[in-house]
Amino acid sequence: MLKAELVLILVYLSGRLFFYDINLIAQPHKLSGQKKPVLKRIVFGIAAFVLLEHVDIAVMLILMHSLLVLIDTVFVPKQSRGIKTIYICHLLFGILIFPMLLKFLVPFMPAWQNPLFIALFDYLQSFVLTRPFFYSGNLNKIILILIGFVFTLKEGTLFIRLTLNRISAIPVKKDNPKKEDSDEYERGKLIGLLERTFIYFLVIFNQIGGVAIIVALKSLARFKEMDDKNFAEYFLIGSFLSLLMAVTPAVIIRIILN
Repeated sequence: MLKAELVLILVYLSGRLFFYDINLIAQPHKLSGQKKPVLKRIVFGIAAFVLLEHVDIAVMLILMHSLLVLIDTVFVPKQSRGIKTIYICHLLFGILIFPMLLKFLVPFMPAWQNPLFIALFDYLQSFVLTRPFFYSGNLNKIILILIGFVFTLKEGTLFIRLTLNRISAIPVKKDNPKKEDSDEYERGKLIGLLERTFIYFLVIFNQIGGVAIIVALKSLARFKEMDDKNFAEYFLIGSFLSLLMAVTPAVIIRIILN
């Protein structure tokens, strides 16, 4: 059956992926006066109710997830100082402290059966295509791989943005070097997401040689722009960070799975 602590981590990171604005951490000054996505993420956590075998554990997961969401969106630094500390604390609470607390509490709970989970479980097991996922703990392995992937996408983007902003290695407009090129920044973000997706799964499936092809294609596409010193620094630092944020989670997940 699904491990509650893994579900908590996946729901927490997935909620950040879909509903969390990276500017809350990367550029909080841009969000002054805007609403924070608290309610959507809590509702998303409630949807995880059907993923757990026992009602009491599911309720505990929802309560912990809701508390994590409040921590994530309320405790945001108003100044650049302390942003990285807050960000690291968010992750520690989300992927270490609260899951360990949930794991500790599970043996002391009455374990009431969740009829929604049983109905969903039986329904999915009735299909030939989905049946193999329920054998020999395959669901927990799939959730682990998804946790690493979601972390690579959202947290990888956050970490890269924080680092680039910290060292001022951001793209600027050619006609106005003092102004940030937001369009190039967004294109770089999309390219980075695609790059990390391919690299992550190449490492997960032990196809390391494919990583070199991805890096070579990306470098070839941007070769002519490397004459610009500012762009070259932004491109190289961003590329190395993107590679690091794809390979590291994939290697950790492979070690856990083995």
